[in-house]
Amino acid sequence: MDNIVYTHAKVFSAVDEAVVNDGAVWVRDGLIAYAGSMQTMPDIPKACVRVDATGKFIMPGMTETHAHLSFADASPFAIGDTSVEDATITAVGNAAKMLAAGFTAAVSFGSTYKIDVALRGAIEAGQIMGPRLLAAGRDLGATASNVDSKGGLSHIADGPWALRQAVREQRRDRVDIVKIFIDGEAINPTNPPGELSFCDEEVAAVVSEAHRRKMRVACHARSAAAVKQAVRAGVDF
Repeated sequence: MDNIVYTHAKVFSAVDEAVVNDGAVWVRDGLIAYAGSMQTMPDIPKACVRVDATGKFIMPGMTETHAHLSFADASPFAIGDTSVEDATITAVGNAAKMLAAGFTAAVSFGSTYKIDVALRGAIEAGQIMGPRLLAAGRDLGATASNVDSKGGLSHIADGPWALRQAVREQRRDRVDIVKIFIDGEAINPTNPPGELSFCDEEVAAVVSEAHRRKMRVACHARSAAAVKQAVRAGVDF
């Protein structure tokens, strides 16, 4: 099935807002060789498998830009109590579900343990089904922050230099995304909604160290003050 053409489908190429009512998509060697109108389709080799997609809608894969593949299915508040074995099984299942739902790429916004890094490698190696993944490490937070909890969820550090070390440790783990929790919400009593977890110098240190090492920084920022702090520091997501 390395050379296949889908014909007579409705095709949305995402180049603009137009939908081609009588369209075709030609997949050759795992890449899209053509997507457009049946009338302008190039000559297709006779050996190419043809599939009549009348009544079907074909569009590019979507990107999930805030994914937590390794988090517990039932409740995010139970993440800290989830074992690495159970969390890994959850992650493999969630990756397959996400791909089946049409998401062919994802940006991790936090992982328990180092699961997303292993998940990324297994997907790229073809060992499991899942979207292309930018992998995050454990959530980086300050003492008494929103994520200061037990289990494999948190990576706790205080002060600019300790946070630089934490980023370097995540670099050693080969993460793509460093996720930080800038402010609180109604998860624990020590970091209530609107209270900043870090000072400006700490967030700036995380961003500086991550960018120096070609990693991106994602943040949890619910309040206006947290969003402004993230923008001042140059947080990416």
